[in-house]
Amino acid sequence: MSRSSDDDAGIVWNLLSEPRTAPYLEKAGGNRNDALALYEWSARTAAAAFEDVGHLEVLLRNALDARLARYFREDSRRIPWFLMPIPGDGHGAESVQAVRERLREEGKESRDEIVAGLTFGFWSGLLGEAYDELWRECLHEVFPNSSGRRPQVFAVLDTVRRFRNRLAHHDSLLGTDIPAEAERVVEAARYIDHGAADWLERRSRVLEVYRQRPVDVGPLPPPRRKRRSLLRPVLRLRRLR
Repeated sequence: MSRSSDDDAGIVWNLLSEPRTAPYLEKAGGNRNDALALYEWSARTAAAAFEDVGHLEVLLRNALDARLARYFREDSRRIPWFLMPIPGDGHGAESVQAVRERLREEGKESRDEIVAGLTFGFWSGLLGEAYDELWRECLHEVFPNSSGRRPQVFAVLDTVRRFRNRLAHHDSLLGTDIPAEAERVVEAARYIDHGAADWLERRSRVLEVYRQRPVDVGPLPPPRRKRRSLLRPVLRLRRLR
């Protein structure tokens, strides 16, 4: 991978704030060319990671939406489940209303557009403590390959949510354990479906891009075949109970 030139560093560095450039300069030992190359690498890594998180987000919302539509008998009631009273609902109704108002202004309000417009935080939030009754009634069925414990599933997805927000806000990834975050995204997908998780892992570019870093920022991850699943110990413990 080519390093950034003096001209690139001179042009770009003047457009970036000091708080944003400082961590990269520190890691690059004060060399602006290397720091800019590291900045570019961080952006490429974030883009690759965001692809994976995006696939997980679609998988998660579709799985939750399908199960909730059945649970609330949407077909017979002719009302989308998210417009019905939901046990434990806190801010969910407000989120739905905000999306509906935005889509209505754009002339795009429909059931599918509303579902697609709800955030990752909305979907992961349905697994929070306030929705424990809904978890026991139906939502646990969305995650057949998980530990079966709502707090554990919520914790994993909420961590992915925070990682997603960092990616979306273009935060520096220098202090982020990218291999662990990438593994967590695949594991969350595996809670829902083994095949989908295998597909996601095969097509992921995250570790490939991560290994292209121009300046050392931490140990490289072991080869994929030697990495142990974060979930397997949990599943083994569950089988022993």
